[in-house]
Amino acid sequence: MVVAILLLMAVLGMAHLILGVRQNLLPLNGPLTSLNDRIVGNDFLGFYSAAMVVWDGAAPQIFDRQVFASYQARIVGADVGLPWAYPPPFLLLLAPLGALPYLPALYVWAAGGAALFLTLLWRLNGRWLPAIAALPALSIAVITGQNGAYTASLVAMGLMFLPTRPILAGCVFGLLCYKPHLSMVIPFCLMGAGQWRTLAAQVIMAAVLCLVSVAVFDFDIWRGFFAHLPEHLSYVSAGMIPLGRLPTTFALVFS
Repeated sequence: MVVAILLLMAVLGMAHLILGVRQNLLPLNGPLTSLNDRIVGNDFLGFYSAAMVVWDGAAPQIFDRQVFASYQARIVGADVGLPWAYPPPFLLLLAPLGALPYLPALYVWAAGGAALFLTLLWRLNGRWLPAIAALPALSIAVITGQNGAYTASLVAMGLMFLPTRPILAGCVFGLLCYKPHLSMVIPFCLMGAGQWRTLAAQVIMAAVLCLVSVAVFDFDIWRGFFAHLPEHLSYVSAGMIPLGRLPTTFALVFS
């Protein structure tokens, strides 16, 4: 009975993924337009635009709304209006995408995140792989071009290393500094578990990434990041960012 349920979930999940890919990741209605008349890859356009900003040596200007909009327009021919509020270390991870054209970069990003997540899931508990892989979270992350699969993979990898390689686990958790709201939750969990070496490694890794971003992009990019936060909050408050897509307490309260 359990096997039958797992197989059914896997089939339904695969069907959702296939339909979602057809509707959102294939340029079937124009050069970069999907069947639902949106930009192929959805939110990935923001990540790719950020990578192009880095390649052009304009990273300190990424928090300038007009500059970031101009890169989106250069890629797809129109200002899609995607904002940018990620801290500077994320640009270090995204920069390699700029070496590829938009569609190949999108497919590498989507496939890489899914493959990493499923590989770690198999290592952790292969028995439940079909059921968990069939859940909408993975397919939605792939379809929308978001970074959820990578974020979940880093959390899973950190948990996998924690019992036997605590310092390595902390280094992995430190990579999550591009998601500050998540990265700041992990230390409380580590303190509660008495994993002090892991906590120290996380803090050091996050600090190193921040320092590297300063060395690569100059300190002005951090000034721009902190100066932009109130403006980004105004976007959220004004409804310019759909709260239904934000799995946070803030979005639950105000949506």
